[in-house]
Amino acid sequence: MAHKVGSDIDAWCTRCRLDTIHVVVSLSADGEKAKRVECKSCGGQHNFRAPKSGPNTKTKRASKKTSKKTSKKAAKRTARKSTRSKSKSADTRKTIDWSDRVAALLTSGAEPAKYSIRGEYVPDDFIAHVKFGQGIVVELVATNKISVMFEDGLRTLIMKHQ
Repeated sequence: MAHKVGSDIDAWCTRCRLDTIHVVVSLSADGEKAKRVECKSCGGQHNFRAPKSGPNTKTKRASKKTSKKTSKKAAKRTARKSTRSKSKSADTRKTIDWSDRVAALLTSGAEPAKYSIRGEYVPDDFIAHVKFGQGIVVELVATNKISVMFEDGLRTLIMKHQ
């Protein structure tokens, strides 16, 4: 199937570690296949990788031959991924919570405070960022950094900057 730059395509996201919808950024030399894509969930750009959940997935995996070395590497990789996926699933839950929490704050009449790097924030503060939009402070990462949940995910921002 021929794809066009700017069209949506299902692909494996290397950052999200999920099959997600991507936008085609560039095409291969023949102009038929997607070469680079951008994830609509995380915004990451990477080479196109076919979705892992599909009708041909099981047959491809069954036909692969793996050596002991390869399987050890795969086991290590899986162990690393499992620790990452725990934090990613927590991020996903927080992102889903974002719309509920912002809706509750707005219906209660709360106005977001304008974000400034010179400001000081505590968890559960409702802020408005010029670029990222409305967000809720999730945690203090360091004495001068906060983790804020925006609609597109968690971001670390600076505070108390002189």
